[in-house]
Amino acid sequence: MMNMCLWNKKMEGSRSRLMEEKSKKRSLDWEFDIKSMAEDINLVLKTMVWILGNHKNTTVLQFKLLLKSLQIQKLFMTLVLRVLNKEYACEQETLNKIWDLKMEHMKLITDARADLNKIGNDKRKKKKRRKRKMEKLVEDDENNNVIDHDGNQLVQCVEKLQELREELEKINKEASGELLKVAQKYNRNRQPFYDKRTNIIKDIPGFWSTAFLRHHVLGGLVCTEEDRKIFEFLSSIEVEVSQDVKSGYIIIFNFDSNEYFENTKLWKKYGRTKISASSIQWAQGKGVDERSFFKWFSEVDKMDEIGEIIKDELWSDPLFCFHHEADEENVDNVAVKKNEDEVVKDSEDEEQND
Repeated sequence: MMNMCLWNKKMEGSRSRLMEEKSKKRSLDWEFDIKSMAEDINLVLKTMVWILGNHKNTTVLQFKLLLKSLQIQKLFMTLVLRVLNKEYACEQETLNKIWDLKMEHMKLITDARADLNKIGNDKRKKKKRRKRKMEKLVEDDENNNVIDHDGNQLVQCVEKLQELREELEKINKEASGELLKVAQKYNRNRQPFYDKRTNIIKDIPGFWSTAFLRHHVLGGLVCTEEDRKIFEFLSSIEVEVSQDVKSGYIIIFNFDSNEYFENTKLWKKYGRTKISASSIQWAQGKGVDERSFFKWFSEVDKMDEIGEIIKDELWSDPLFCFHHEADEENVDNVAVKKNEDEVVKDSEDEEQND
């Protein structure tokens, strides 16, 4: 809190100097203005480092302020440079623009300070409301044995519980950080085994299509004849989890060349705040109906469970899915079906030759 007070004092001093400048005749001290802006940036950055993680709303506000400030300063210094290089025919008009940018920057800082004060006031109001609630609780239960003759015991208990709650929140936050580190570590440890598994699977025809179609949930999503034919060209599935884990993951379907679309890769990315996916470049005359599994790649406006199932079940243990017996007859092993068709075709050719 001491750092925040120090920042406020320094910002106030900087603003006072600018206000004095405003009250004077419209003169321009570019060296002073640029130095003052640089000091503002330095103070904002130092403050953000201190409050980051503890006061999220304030941190976000500071970052927005810094971004807007930098944009204004870029325009300001560009105009100053052009004036110094005498690139403008009408210097006075340019000086007026520079002055307006100074005033815009001053207003930005002033408004930001008002927003910060509002956040502080809101916190103080919240604390007062909590105090009033406790006082009301004491007043309602003044005849209860929980309250001593001074009427303070319940208040003290609630305050202690609040303190314990805040301590537990700190521990939970620390635990989340440690769990994240563990997840990152073991994701790195798994990767070499995933790479070895991928190399082995390459020698098993139709492995991924079979594993996908035999999954008790995913297999039911492939319910059209055209989808089944497309899955015959599926060569592999990959799941890439971001290094920091928090940023999400991407699912990649790799396909051999086929008559249905030009893509060799179809991907869908689940980010922290949004979903994105590759667009399918369908061949002329090809496409999907409403029941097709491939509509999943165009559904990016809401979270779905399919990505989680692919990542946590199919990708995690594809061998289990590959060995799993299909619940329905129409969910079959694409590779086996394809081989059976080739055997039948060869038998027919032999009969014709005989």
